[in-house]
Amino acid sequence: DVVKIDRSLLAKSRDSIFLLKKVIESCHRVTDCVIVEGVESELDLKIAHNAGAQGVQGFYIHRPTLRTEWISKSIVKVTNIFV
Repeated sequence: DVVKIDRSLLAKSRDSIFLLKKVIESCHRVTDCVIVEGVESELDLKIAHNAGAQGVQGFYIHRPTLRTEWISKSIVKVTNIFV
């Protein structure tokens, strides 16, 4: 199972970062995979990583694509981006 967290929790204020971390910690009680959506910058990526997310989704990683395109370009599986 995967939990996806909306980018609205990715705001850059101290309170928002604290909330994101707590939400991710809570999600880890039910799943090992938490994805933060809406990552659009290196700062967003760092915030998601530091908050404990296992993955991210957003324009900073790759623009949206059609299924046929990502299958043909072999970008179907993105492994742990934080390694």
